[in-house]
Amino acid sequence: MNGIEERLRIKQLTNEPLSVLKKFKSKNSKLNNFLERKAKHHQKEQLAYTYLLFYKNDDNENVLVGYYTLSCSALTATEYIRSKFHHSKQYEEYPAILIGRLAISKDYESKGFGTFILNSIKYSLCEDMRLVAGRFLVLDAVQESIDFYKKNRFEFWTSEDRNEPTRLMFFDLLQMRE
Repeated sequence: MNGIEERLRIKQLTNEPLSVLKKFKSKNSKLNNFLERKAKHHQKEQLAYTYLLFYKNDDNENVLVGYYTLSCSALTATEYIRSKFHHSKQYEEYPAILIGRLAISKDYESKGFGTFILNSIKYSLCEDMRLVAGRFLVLDAVQESIDFYKKNRFEFWTSEDRNEPTRLMFFDLLQMRE
């Protein structure tokens, strides 16, 4: 991203005015609607925490360029996943952290902001998070985003959903230790 990282700041959604949230416009109206109307409620009810990505532009304004949500999840084991664990550590489900939503403003797409968010999540979960364990970072990728997630080292959880509108994908957080 060529030095842009210093201009980026991620913060948890708190008391941002609705006017700030309404300025955010991705290509997906459902993602825009969630941020405007549901994110604070989800946070209050502890269903998902929303994080905002701000970019300090050349005019020294903090622009909301992206957001994502995180919550706890569990994934049903597949043979491939079981093969990653010692025989005595194989379970029916494995703990995971769910990226429920990830959106970038249409004015800032394809500039590396999505990858910045994913890397920030991965590093934060591996370095800063000590309260809860989760081996996998998971998401349901819409078909048009699959290549983006593959470039960011996510894999398909199963092949059974290959003809569905979304694909369950995962990133093994132990990769961050390699």
